[in-house]
Amino acid sequence: MKKTWQTLNHLLGRDQSPKPPSHFIDAEGSKITEPVEIASKFNDFFTNIGPSLASKIPPPDNTDFIKKTPASLEHSIFLSPTTEQEVIDITSAIKSSNSCGFDGISSNLLKKIIGSIVTPLVHLFNISISTGTVPSHLKVAKVIPIFKSGDKYSFNNYRPISVLPAISKILEKLVYKRIYDFINKHNILTPDQFGFRPKHSTYMAINKLYNQISTSLDNKLCTAGIFLDLSKAFDTLDHQILVNKLNYYGIRGVANSWIESYLNDRKQFVKFNEHCSPTSVIKCGVPQGSILGPLLFLLYINDLPSYSPNLHFIMFADDTNIIYSNKDPNLLESTLNNELKIISDWFKLNKLSLNIKKTNIMIFRNKHSCISSPNIIITIDDKEIEHVKATKFLGILIDDDLSWKSHTSHVTKIVSKYNGIFRRIKPFLPLDVLNSLYNTLVFPYFNYCAIIWADKNNSHIQSLFLMQKRIIRTCTNSIWLAHTDPLFKSLKTLKIHDLYTFQTAQFMYQYHFNKLPSHIIDHENFLTNKDVHTYNTRSSNDYHIDPTNTQLAENTLRIQGALLWNSLHSSIKQSPSLPIFKHRLKDHLLATYTTTD
Repeated sequence: MKKTWQTLNHLLGRDQSPKPPSHFIDAEGSKITEPVEIASKFNDFFTNIGPSLASKIPPPDNTDFIKKTPASLEHSIFLSPTTEQEVIDITSAIKSSNSCGFDGISSNLLKKIIGSIVTPLVHLFNISISTGTVPSHLKVAKVIPIFKSGDKYSFNNYRPISVLPAISKILEKLVYKRIYDFINKHNILTPDQFGFRPKHSTYMAINKLYNQISTSLDNKLCTAGIFLDLSKAFDTLDHQILVNKLNYYGIRGVANSWIESYLNDRKQFVKFNEHCSPTSVIKCGVPQGSILGPLLFLLYINDLPSYSPNLHFIMFADDTNIIYSNKDPNLLESTLNNELKIISDWFKLNKLSLNIKKTNIMIFRNKHSCISSPNIIITIDDKEIEHVKATKFLGILIDDDLSWKSHTSHVTKIVSKYNGIFRRIKPFLPLDVLNSLYNTLVFPYFNYCAIIWADKNNSHIQSLFLMQKRIIRTCTNSIWLAHTDPLFKSLKTLKIHDLYTFQTAQFMYQYHFNKLPSHIIDHENFLTNKDVHTYNTRSSNDYHIDPTNTQLAENTLRIQGALLWNSLHSSIKQSPSLPIFKHRLKDHLLATYTTTD
């Protein structure tokens, strides 16, 4: 992607190689010019983000909720030793990169030489696993500051990118596999958590949110959604609290000692303009860019929903959404305020910093209803949460009427800008390159979670579809009013509303053949007609369509997915694998495109 934009900027005549600042201004206003001192200041800034935030977190007002903690898991994990074949397989699967950690070994180099060093590596890894000790040289991170936005002379406007030793990632993956298999076997992770889990996706989290809200509105309940924002959650995580929680979840003994060794005495240094700072010890948080870090964070935050069973949680790592419904707006208000006191105390107890300024609440409504939103005041730590009409959750803009108007408008503006760029560069590029750029830069905006927001009942899709046709004409160097069906067909790319069909059908295929996580299957719970009645009809094996009271409920995946699956030809539904299913379905959709628009 970086090289793609370098090429585009060159074609557009933009400066593509800005020089890094020659100086920085520290918190006291002093000007720093020496590269080594700049690197040291960066290192101090990055290593102190977590401890500084954690030190400002006050103690909880009430800890009575801790008494509700259920008994710990009786089973304990065993870290089995590794083999040469497992190490070779893990190494081959690691993302290829020429970036090197402090040891100067890149993953590309490691892949080339793994056959020659696998025997001593296995020996070392097995010593580490059996003794619960992580070698100190595998706990050093090289950090590169990357400019975000704003004043480029301020340390605050840079984010750290950590490069860990490539060998450490193999060891991490070995332990990750064993821990994940253990927690998966015992169903330790809450079904409310969708982040960093195999076979899980952002669309599943957003779909659960949509289902929860639409069902509540269909039952004429007042429904509120609270979107919590945590500040640097991965950086403030307390190591001792994590180790105690792992013990509670059955990660005990040598495995617990290994994690403690993995977290303690980690070091990092910053490299800036080929100059390196001294190393500093990382006192809290999980390693950025690591394999184990995200999984450890999931276990750290895993017990949050259990302390407030009255609320519905939807979590994607540290992105946390709360849904609560009630017929009585006053009762909804009092319940939320009471439950948020518990949640706030839980965050304080676990050294996680809740950013109330960026936390907001949305009162959901049926867009066809004349009933206005109730005046509900929700507070956390005596600070009122901001009411909004739209907010971003997992990259999707959600409106209070679930119309997806804000998100569709947002994507339309982005695609319009890309269309302008493509029109400027098309004289210099062949059509196949333009098509490749479309698939790389534009298509992801159409494709991301289209199963959620790009359905046929979205009245705002038409403007986005018109913009999609414009950029397709640009990418094929066609005239302004050219029929686009042949263009879509020649590029083998789907229209926006067909992407919704494509993704919905894939979900139904995975559901039908039991290829989704068990809690997703249990939540959706599609029933066939023969499950509902005893009549022997031709549609007995079709999925049953439940009646709904609102358009929102009719738009849910449970209804639209069932309708779509029932309508698909058996030759598509009976595909022996998901890739074959996708190939057949896409060919079927492209075949519907005619020579007229």
